[in-house]
Amino acid sequence: MLKRFANDVGESVTLMLEEDEDIWHLYNLVVPGDRVKGTTTRKIAIERGGASVDSERKTFTINLLIEKAEYDAVSASIRYSGKNAGESEYIRMGQHHTMSVTVGDTITISKDLWDSASNDTLQEALDVSRRASVVVILIDAGVANMYMLTSVLMKDLAKVIVHVPKRKASSTNHDKAMQRFFEQTAKTVASNVRFDVATCVVVAGPGFVKDDFMKHLLSKPDMQQYSKMFLVCHASGAYKHCMKELLEDPAVKSRIQATSASAHAECLSQFYQTLKNDPDRACYGPVPVCLAAQMGAISEMMITDKLIRTATVVDRKKYVGACDQVKASGGVVHVVSEQHVTGEQLSQLSGIAALLRYPCPDLGEEELPASH
Repeated sequence: MLKRFANDVGESVTLMLEEDEDIWHLYNLVVPGDRVKGTTTRKIAIERGGASVDSERKTFTINLLIEKAEYDAVSASIRYSGKNAGESEYIRMGQHHTMSVTVGDTITISKDLWDSASNDTLQEALDVSRRASVVVILIDAGVANMYMLTSVLMKDLAKVIVHVPKRKASSTNHDKAMQRFFEQTAKTVASNVRFDVATCVVVAGPGFVKDDFMKHLLSKPDMQQYSKMFLVCHASGAYKHCMKELLEDPAVKSRIQATSASAHAECLSQFYQTLKNDPDRACYGPVPVCLAAQMGAISEMMITDKLIRTATVVDRKKYVGACDQVKASGGVVHVVSEQHVTGEQLSQLSGIAALLRYPCPDLGEEELPASH
């Protein structure tokens, strides 16, 4: 954050977007009705004698009143659509425009009201200690999928696929194919993993392929210096759905416990266990969770960033109010990224769930008061 200041339209912050994670935080921070000031381009008609004869693309600063935002994970960018809310020689006041924001840009965000959810998102974005990443390599014979796990993102890094024939009596072709696969995967690791940023590299998969790959990888002189960063463990497969079991693995949890992803996975796992064994001490869905928050009954609450971001103004107040009530009563609130496996699972539970301090059997039968 470069600066934070108050003006005639509320309070504003100026941010420099330095990495992909900043783009995701920005996507959750800006909602319809906010204003974003930044650099954009627009094709401007050139007139002579009152007639349009040509066009030229101009670069200028715009203050855009946001109506819609689209996030692109591949390019790490956001496409904002809205109306011009500032004076400009290139665009009329109130005229529609679309601008793109990406890593390297500097923008100013203005809000009429910075609620606690907005302030929490901003503080998380500014917390450098949360920016460390964990790399996960899921590997089996002929296929390797690599992911980067941060506090809010699970990003596809690379994928390696090599045809490996089945092992027969004569295993020469199989062994040669596996060596080609290991070599290609090792090169992909070297070119895609930032060892200066990653805190741990988890290599997981079924059988002994993961172990054989690690022997091959650590035979490389340039990889030996990172040997202590690697953790080898079992996974049932080499695809994204196996991430859930990895996050619940004790060995993995002990290495990535500093990340919020680990805490979120632990809380969701505990929620499912409680829902199964003591269902009156767990609830999910907007009405039951908001009621439990009003009662001060929640020990831990989980809510997806998508639920907060896409809510109407009225519903956002309910969710933010519930978060504030849980914190005020000494509970913990986990805002879970929809980009993580945990967030995907939580979305299947309507995006909001809670663990309760004491049994509340009738929450699902009550209606949320209109005042909330």
